[in-house]
Amino acid sequence: MNIAAFYVVLAIVVIGLAVWIFRPNQSAQKSEVSLFGAKFSFNTPAFAVMVIGLALMLFSTKFPEYFAFAAHEPIKKIVCTGEHEANCPGAHDVFYTCGYFGTDEQIADGICAGIKAGHVRLQTTYGNHCGYSLIEVTCPQ
Repeated sequence: MNIAAFYVVLAIVVIGLAVWIFRPNQSAQKSEVSLFGAKFSFNTPAFAVMVIGLALMLFSTKFPEYFAFAAHEPIKKIVCTGEHEANCPGAHDVFYTCGYFGTDEQIADGICAGIKAGHVRLQTTYGNHCGYSLIEVTCPQ
């Protein structure tokens, strides 16, 4: 469902409900709404507004996606593993020393705090005790 359309329709329904609850003590006019061959008749215009809002909510899945709010970009971190941080083969955000990290998947899961993470090994070089690796970790939001 398009998020923007959902919130617009929710606002219409809330406004209709507020008008119905806080309307003056005058007699309301009769409202009729025809929808899909069915005719709805109400004693207050607020119900007509709410029925229209609910009908729009049903159609909100058909609204273009460019009305939706922007999706959150995933968080990306570069992790270096090795014996000495100064010997990492590139720029990085996080460093793990030899013996204190698991597989690339375990590193990604640790960085993303339990959220299903993606990982790609960018580079591996030999050297010192355990070699050096750069891993790009992607945490979805």
